[in-house]
Amino acid sequence: MTYRAALVAVAAAYAALGIGPLLWTFGGALWERSSELEALALSSSTWASFGRSAGLGALSALGATLLAAPLAFFTGRTHLRERHLVSAAALIPLALAPYNVALALGPWLPAQPLVASSLVLSLALYPIPFIFLRAALSRVDPVLEEAGLLARGKLATLRHITWPRVRPWAVASAGIVFLLGFGEFGAAAFLGLPVYSWQITLRFAATYDAAGAAVAALPLVGAVLVLLVAESAALRRADVFVGRLRPALLFDLGEWRLLARGLCLAILVLSPGVPILLTLFQVDERGFRRALSMAIRPALNGLLVAGTGCAAAVFVGLALALLSRRGVRIFRGVSLTFFVIPGAVLGVGLIGFWNHPAMPPLYGSMSLLVLALMLRFTLLVERAIETGLHEVPAEQEHVARLARRGEATIAIRILCPQIVTPIIAGAVAFVLFALRDLDTVVTIYPPGSETLAIRLYTVLANSPRGLQAALSLAQMALASPIVLLLLLTLRRRRWLF
Repeated sequence: MTYRAALVAVAAAYAALGIGPLLWTFGGALWERSSELEALALSSSTWASFGRSAGLGALSALGATLLAAPLAFFTGRTHLRERHLVSAAALIPLALAPYNVALALGPWLPAQPLVASSLVLSLALYPIPFIFLRAALSRVDPVLEEAGLLARGKLATLRHITWPRVRPWAVASAGIVFLLGFGEFGAAAFLGLPVYSWQITLRFAATYDAAGAAVAALPLVGAVLVLLVAESAALRRADVFVGRLRPALLFDLGEWRLLARGLCLAILVLSPGVPILLTLFQVDERGFRRALSMAIRPALNGLLVAGTGCAAAVFVGLALALLSRRGVRIFRGVSLTFFVIPGAVLGVGLIGFWNHPAMPPLYGSMSLLVLALMLRFTLLVERAIETGLHEVPAEQEHVARLARRGEATIAIRILCPQIVTPIIAGAVAFVLFALRDLDTVVTIYPPGSETLAIRLYTVLANSPRGLQAALSLAQMALASPIVLLLLLTLRRRRWLF
């Protein structure tokens, strides 16, 4: 088998492991139980829950972008002295899953569940648009801005030169947040907002009818696929590449410096400051001791599943990135599809396929959980590796080919040694998202293999507040070293710093 064929085989296997079960489960459900789908379409509750999901996604995207935009501008395009520290602090919310934020802020959130859930997701997800906007601001040609400053001044330059070049990135990042909010389960469930993904999970948990849950999930699948097409177009227009930041034209804030510092501080206090502090204040001694005894095994389960899935994701992500570098982009949208598809939908699809006597005994084991997380979060590894490869000059490969080196040798001895840091960054991001995942894991985890996110979810109904806060704090503590490792990796690569 040739080198290129091997890469294509890995990518095709990755796509088949996810798309095959989804087509099998949802196609079979549509074929056998289409009458239930018609009933769903005529149900007012279906459209109401759909509206709540769409509203949650839209408000979350708006809120996250509004929080991220000033942080990105002041840290990326001004002489703000604390910009490196603010950039690092803006990534700390990655350690806070939305349900952690919801649990911490619960008593102080608005009584309206949609508003409360949107606020929670905005505080938890704003690092995504922050990363996009920082990268976008670093790619604006400083020559154009200098000409604009000489001709029209600061405000006109920002409005007519900087913003038009940043807008596609803002739209693309808002689209990702919208899709994540559209399929959100954990925070919405905690705050009592009956969104569509929550109803799918509850239906499956009550009856264990994978086909029935698949029928219920079909409208959500269709909506996500339609939205995904628009999001892919936005990503293409943005030409998204988040790599080493280039020197950019820095604006002098002048008398606005204090206001900029205050605004950045206020956003960082809202998240991660307030959720972490409120969680600490809610922990009591009894709850802390109980949480220690309850959290050890789930934490180890989560690390085992995340680590195993990460190893597979690095292998697949490297193959996908190498194919993309060679112009094979047919698989490029697959990982994005798995990333934004609601976890409940992916879980139901995998169960409907693997829970069959003729299939290998993957259902009921931790292997299915590893497969689900690998499918969903390989995007993080793929895009990090692709970013690293983007910085490797193509001339190095040309010279190696002239020296009659094979493609596999070029990849192993020339490309891979230069992308170690991006591989580490992608792997760390994978583990971080896998540890905080609730939407996927809650659908398919087998008995005895619950993660810390599942343990926290199961005690929310009737446990003391101190125990809930202690378990939430334990999850934050588990994720904190991983976020620190991510920050150190990005600092070494000079990304966002």
